[in-house]
Amino acid sequence: MREAIISIVEVINNFHDVVIEVTDGLGLNLTDKDLHFWVMGIIGMLVFFFVYAVSKLPRCRLE
Repeated sequence: MREAIISIVEVINNFHDVVIEVTDGLGLNLTDKDLHFWVMGIIGMLVFFFVYAVSKLPRCRLE
């Protein structure tokens, strides 16, 4: 279990480093707080649209 958690943390850390490098390369100069705001906002919107789409699917009737 410990190895799984460490692996997940390493993946997230690598993703964080890549996002920082990309934003610095684009000249955005965002802080960690700014990046977390944008990333969590995008994740929240994706979850919202997924739940919205799933809730609009036609329901199957079992009769």
